[in-house]
Formats: sequence, C-alpha cells, structure tokens
Amino acid sequence: MAVKDYYKILRIQRTASTNDIKKAYYRLIRLYHPDICGNTPENMRRFYEIDEAYKVLGNLENRLRYCILLNKYFLDELFLFKNLKIPYFNNRKKSQQYGRMVIEY
Repeated sequence: MAVKDYYKILRIQRTASTNDIKKAYYRLIRLYHPDICGNTPENMRRFYEIDEAYKVLGNLENRLRYCILLNKYFLDELFLFKNLKIPYFNNRKKSQQYGRMVIEY
C-alpha cells in the first residue's frame, strides 16, 4: 500500500507549524482553483489532492495519525530490504554480559 506524501503535495517540511500549513494551503488553492486557472482534469485532480492534504494536516489529531501511519510505512519498507548487506542489521553482535554496566574511573 502506497501512502501519499501530503507534505510533498503542500510543498512544506515535516516540521511545519499549523500556520505554515494554512499559508501553503491557501497559496496552492489559489493557484489550482478551477475558477481561476481553468476547469481541466489535471487542475481538478491537483485541487482535490491539496484539499485532502489540508484536511489531514490541518487538524492536529489527523496529522498525528498520519505521521504514525507514515512512519510505519517507512519502517515496513526498510524491513523489506533487510536481506541486503546493511551493516546495522546484519552484523550485530550480541554481548555476552546482559544487563551489566562497567564504569571506569
């Protein structure tokens, strides 16, 4: 399942504030509104994508759910490739002394 990147659709960073999201939404809606730039299928598609992205990112609760979903998606994609030669996943050595911490002075 592919997850849409709403941050990319609104052309903002993942750390954007609520005001930044609102400004980006209004700026893009003016660009792709069917009454302003024409009623073509491509403009309508972009208009509805931008509106959907704002509905998700504009509300804090929906944005948190989306961030959890997005992180889960990226982790699943990462673990699909765990058989590759990635040093972090393949060369982990387990220590023989579990739960012991040595502090040297």
